[in-house]
Formats: sequence, structure tokens, C-alpha cells
Amino acid sequence: MEMAHDIITDADFRRLTKAPAPGKYLLFGDEDYLKAYSAQSVRRTLCPDESLAPFNCISIDRAGYSAAALRSALTPPPMFVGCKTVSVTLTFDDLRPGEINELCELLADGSLFEYNFLMITVPAGGIDA
Repeated sequence: MEMAHDIITDADFRRLTKAPAPGKYLLFGDEDYLKAYSAQSVRRTLCPDESLAPFNCISIDRAGYSAAALRSALTPPPMFVGCKTVSVTLTFDDLRPGEINELCELLADGSLFEYNFLMITVPAGGIDA
């Protein structure tokens, strides 16, 4: 499945994090610290009330990842804010072809991104550019 994409710079992404709007982003490259810092900036902006973080700031690591788990995280609307953040950390080399297809199908479902700021973070060396 081929999907349209734009590559933006780290500086562009940092500007975007000042007023995050729904969308889906793949954070990749050699600088894991910058990716973590950018993801944390989005979290601080979209989750100013830590008591609502379980509803508005969801994180999924590789051990907890499945397309079903990601869909479950994306489906409920945010609480008391216009946009929530869902963070996934994946190494694509570890995904089976079926998992990659499921992820692509999920990413193509526009209805899931009306109020979600999805960040898929790939550790350095975890994806073939």
C-alpha cells in the first residue's frame, strides 16, 4: 500500500509542536534524544493536566504494540481538549510483513485522525530510510 508523505525537518516539527493539530508523524533518524525531546514537547502541550494523561497521552512500546492496540488507543476521543497524543515506539525491522500491512491500513483510516496526534518513533537504525 503506497501512501503520500512529506518529510519535514526537525526544526519544522518543533515549530509544529507549539500548536499541535491532528495528524500522523513518523520520527526517524540517528538522533534519539531529539526524537524523545520532540515527543515530550508535544506531550507537554497536549497534556497540560497530568490527571487526564491516561486519556489524552497514550504510549505504546514494541512489547505492547499490535494494530488492535493502536486502534484501541486512537478510537476514544480526547477528554477536555481538542486533540490527544498517541506515541508508538517501533523498530520496523522487528515487525512481520502482516503487521506492517495492518499498520498501513490503520494509518489510511482518516476517521482515526480527526483528533489524534500520532507519533511513531523509530529508534536509530530501526528503519531502512
